[in-house]
Amino acid sequence: MSRDRYKLIKRYLHLADNSKISDSKDKMYKVRPLMDMLISNFKKIGYFHKNLSIDELMIEYFVKHSAKQFMKGKPVRFGYKNWMLVSSSGYCYDFDVYCGKNENEKRTMPLGAKVVLDFVSKIPNPSPYNVYFDNYFTTHSLMKVLKDLNIKATGTLRENRKLKCPLDSNKVFKNKPRGTFNYR
Repeated sequence: MSRDRYKLIKRYLHLADNSKISDSKDKMYKVRPLMDMLISNFKKIGYFHKNLSIDELMIEYFVKHSAKQFMKGKPVRFGYKNWMLVSSSGYCYDFDVYCGKNENEKRTMPLGAKVVLDFVSKIPNPSPYNVYFDNYFTTHSLMKVLKDLNIKATGTLRENRKLKCPLDSNKVFKNKPRGTFNYR
């Protein structure tokens, strides 16, 4: 497709009616109707996998936008940061674009824990599912909350987020063979 044809198509492609904007503080308000439609279609079939994963995904984007993020040391450093709830086979059940800190929101838990709890709260009857996430999301308090909600969860843990959980230190793990794990 030529550049001029692409620009012509792009000029007439609109995902939201500007006169009917419900929340102008939402940085993704122009694509929010499309995102909501996609999420509702993803969930029509239901949650048909037992193992669910919550992770982040960067969508590469270089043009100026207030929701664009920079993540040092990542393969895709500039773009939109998406939180995703996916199955073990890669089927996407839910996603959300991170648009930065919300000024009106008082956070009692870290951002990663809030993301996990938001996704888990959208699952009807989450107790038969196993939820997996990496060390960005895992905290001792999150694991306690998930246990109280009777949700099976597995996550890697950073050394500084252990609190008083009696796990082996990193020094002990460095001397053990690859694949060694510890759990509580």
